[in-house]
Amino acid sequence: MNIEKIMIDDYSFYLEDYGENKGKVFVTGWDNDENYSYYWSAMGMDLKSFLKRTNNSYFIGKLMSREQQEIFSSKNTGKNIRKVWKEEIMKWYEHQAFQKDFREKLNSFLDNIINQNHFIYEFDGFIGSLDFYLIEDRYERERIESDIKDILQSECWHLIETEISPLYKKLSKAFDKLKKQL
Repeated sequence: MNIEKIMIDDYSFYLEDYGENKGKVFVTGWDNDENYSYYWSAMGMDLKSFLKRTNNSYFIGKLMSREQQEIFSSKNTGKNIRKVWKEEIMKWYEHQAFQKDFREKLNSFLDNIINQNHFIYEFDGFIGSLDFYLIEDRYERERIESDIKDILQSECWHLIETEISPLYKKLSKAFDKLKKQL
């Protein structure tokens, strides 16, 4: 067994080549108490050759959980909600007071969301906070409330957008440098 330590940016990469096409990578980050490791039992080649041929997505996917790789994007999730709102619920010129209330509450709601699970957990409360009585016509109010519950609330997880996390970007950049150094 051979252990090699390679320092790149804020990371220490420990490469353990067990021979027989087996190996392990252990990565430590200096500033965030980051620690990642993965063992490959069948690489088809030595560890260094394997890592050179490995793409960043595969490598980081083995080290990080999906929650670490992607973060909730309130901006893009808000865009999705507004798009569905415009296309399926109501026109921009209808019920201006209600739409103003909706926009203000949506922005406040999204500013306080920390991840996808939190969004799903809190979305019903957000819908419940809307002041439907700003829509004067009773039938129109009932239609819009029904549409919002059927279209937005019933499957709100489809509205969620994520983006690549800063940790993923940082480790990806370091892995690119590692491959060049190997």
